Amino acid sequence: TATWEVRKEAIWAVSNVCTGGTDDQVQAFVEYDIIEAVCSVLDVGGETRMTLVALDALDSILTIGVRHERHYDLIVDEANGIDKLEELQSHDDQNVYEKAVSIIDRFFGVEDAEDENLAPVNEGNTFSFGVSSPTKNL
Repeated sequence: TATWEVRKEAIWAVSNVCTGGTDDQVQAFVEYDIIEAVCSVLDVGGETRMTLVALDALDSILTIGVRHERHYDLIVDEANGIDKLEELQSHDDQNVYEKAVSIIDRFFGVEDAEDENLAPVNEGNTFSFGVSSPTKNL
């Protein structure tokens, strides 16, 4: 349809700016709600190529956000982008799957650092969580 053709051209233009433009240009786009527009393409059951273009744009936007300490990840979350990224993990195309997983891991994953003092340690029939037990004064 004509609407889809316009959306395709728009996402190409947005992606070109996001992946090839300056950080200032991308940040200006974000001020004009471009994240919401990019996320809206992620749930279109359309062409795989357009999904990949949108994922490239989103990846670039989030990378620039991190570099400039902007919380673009929160905007993506508000635009239901995380849900859409999670849905793309079951996409038939391997490239879409890998790109979605990469974005989730790098920008929305949980920290893997585990505090060794809180990790449970099996001590016989009990577990210790690295917390010193109170000593009894005799």
